Amino acid sequence: MNRLPKNPNWKRFFEFNYYHRLFSFHYLRLIPFLKNTTNGEERTNINNWVKSLLGYQKIIVVGCGPSVKLVEYSKDYIYITTNAGITLFSDYDVVYYLNDLYSSYKTLKQGIDRCNCRGVVFRQEFPTNNQRSIEFTKNIVKYKQKYKRNYPEILLTNYANPCYDLVHFNQNYELVNRYIKTHLGREFIQINSGFGLLYLGYFIAHKLSLPLVIYGLDAGVGGKVHFDGAVAHKTVFGDNIKRELSALLKTLYNQQDITVKNFSYFMPSSANTE
Repeated sequence: MNRLPKNPNWKRFFEFNYYHRLFSFHYLRLIPFLKNTTNGEERTNINNWVKSLLGYQKIIVVGCGPSVKLVEYSKDYIYITTNAGITLFSDYDVVYYLNDLYSSYKTLKQGIDRCNCRGVVFRQEFPTNNQRSIEFTKNIVKYKQKYKRNYPEILLTNYANPCYDLVHFNQNYELVNRYIKTHLGREFIQINSGFGLLYLGYFIAHKLSLPLVIYGLDAGVGGKVHFDGAVAHKTVFGDNIKRELSALLKTLYNQQDITVKNFSYFMPSSANTE
């Protein structure tokens, strides 16, 4: 039987994964937008897109923590996930939310063909001195002026640049932010992808008056790993993350407009009602 060595060189393991991901990232930056695209400009209004999701019974938000093993699968639900979570839904309707640049480039360049994708939502927020974020935002704007796929690809950004026509994307960004502020009493602050995922799930569930169910936002509880065994970064389970996620979940539990159930290992809603 193969076993891990008693003293594995984890440093080399992480270095390998880091450089592999870095190489893949730069490769994805360079390849063209070819897969599953047709010519034509797409400018989807996010309000109209949400209306197209009518007919489901629940909105299911699925992060990447170990509690995703508890997910209840049904054709009557629509699932909203991020990053590696897309691999869980080959047979189900899914919305894919992205902020992470690696996953964003991968999806933008290669498309999604393993599930019934009802839409991809990219979010890039500024100000930032991250030149790669600026580069990606410019790339997706150029892409959307020339290409489209058989599912909506929606960009939410407050990026301002007179050289680009950004009004439509800025409007979608402001619409979602104002809605969250008005109905939840909080700013849409994206600390990591899970926070953005949760805000988007609430936005859709509230507009459609549907129950919101949460899995996989575990903040390190149940293991500092993702559901696929990948080691989680401290931006997933750090003390600040737990404080902010705790505050957001309490707000969701206390609001009265929609039903919210959280089956994640961190602050499950069942514990909140005891």
